[in-house]
Amino acid sequence: PETRGDDLKLYLLKIDVVGKSGDRLDIIEVKPKITAANLYQVRGYATLYKNLIDPNANIRMVVICGNADANAFLLAAQDNIQIILV
Repeated sequence: PETRGDDLKLYLLKIDVVGKSGDRLDIIEVKPKITAANLYQVRGYATLYKNLIDPNANIRMVVICGNADANAFLLAAQDNIQIILV
């Protein structure tokens, strides 16, 4: 309940990871290589969360990946999506 894990609408979307730290909610996708589609996937999850669950949510969008190209960083920066390379 603290992370709103009882919200069936979100679980049906198959978000890879949802984390909570203080008032911030992290929506995280984990991919081998980042693509524009992965960026818009995490952006879509954040948009749906704000529209279906909590319009005032403080959401951080994150993609964790093993590989990314320069275009991915440009697109992510435009939408305030954090890329973590591992």
